Amino acid sequence: MARTVRNAKLDTRSARANLPQQKAPHWMPITRSFSIGYRKGAKGGVWLAKLVIADFRQEKTIGPADDALDPNGVTVLSYAQAQEKAREWKARIESEQAGGPRSPITVREALDSYEADLKARGGDIENIGRLRAHLSDHLLDKAVADLTWTELRKWRDGLTKAPSGKRKTGPSKAEKLSPATINRTCTVFKAVLNHVAADPGHRINKQVWEHGLASIHNAEQARNVILDDPIVRQIVAEAYSHSPEFGLFVDVAAVTGARTSQIRRLTVADLQADGDVPRLMMAASFKGKTRTPKTSHHPVPITPDLANRLRAGRSCGKAANRAAAGEAGQRQVAWQGMAGCGPRSVLRVSR
Repeated sequence: MARTVRNAKLDTRSARANLPQQKAPHWMPITRSFSIGYRKGAKGGVWLAKLVIADFRQEKTIGPADDALDPNGVTVLSYAQAQEKAREWKARIESEQAGGPRSPITVREALDSYEADLKARGGDIENIGRLRAHLSDHLLDKAVADLTWTELRKWRDGLTKAPSGKRKTGPSKAEKLSPATINRTCTVFKAVLNHVAADPGHRINKQVWEHGLASIHNAEQARNVILDDPIVRQIVAEAYSHSPEFGLFVDVAAVTGARTSQIRRLTVADLQADGDVPRLMMAASFKGKTRTPKTSHHPVPITPDLANRLRAGRSCGKAANRAAAGEAGQRQVAWQGMAGCGPRSVLRVSR
């Protein structure tokens, strides 16, 4: 194992927290033609590697940095681990340049690469985690180039709900996913595989997953349910009876109509309650967008009652905590006490 080249600005998460967020990565040379880089993003940083040999130049995303989570050497990398993986990548590239065989990329590596790319672009990585829950170790360790139409179609048709991890008494039959959910899961899988196929160095037949993971026709069924105001107020009241934090979360959703991903990104500074009409500066939704929106936040008016509840939570400190990213002065709303209160929670509402 090669010696790790130290760098005071990159080798610890506390040092990287002081680096400015910028479009260009922070590069550190390992040798004259080989460098390791770090790109700081809003949701954490990623490691990169760069190799420049004569007329050849290539950059590679190595994986997510351990800015918030402890490193495990696979999905989260420390400075030393990133340097080691960068050296392995360099050795493969040099072998290929010398006419040696190119190592096939596995589905697991494709997932890691796509996740790192999403993080670098500030995208939503939650879908990657949901996809991983449906992939077996056999499929994860298989080379992308070795995937077959039959194998992918069998996987698609056999998709069932991922286990929750809770212990159950007695045997239970796996519940099949709805056609619409299957299509969404396959869309993420195809995006991962297309990310690999975009590399001209990989000779991969995209038709394998274009047909094997083809969408199920007539899967989407509109469920436009408009609730009367009394029903909405009853839902909010039931949520508050469950816990003050969960009630505040549902209250914000009911008043603003925002997505849960937008509400999770609210900070204390987003509450503007000093004017005639209180409002929240709501983060833009990335749903259906391939690029970052031009406006990161937009004002959403809220009721004075909700503004007072949010202000009370802010003043007593129960609804705010230090952002995990370590950004100075930023405090993110923490919807605490919400274990078991996800989208499948049941609120008893009588009509």
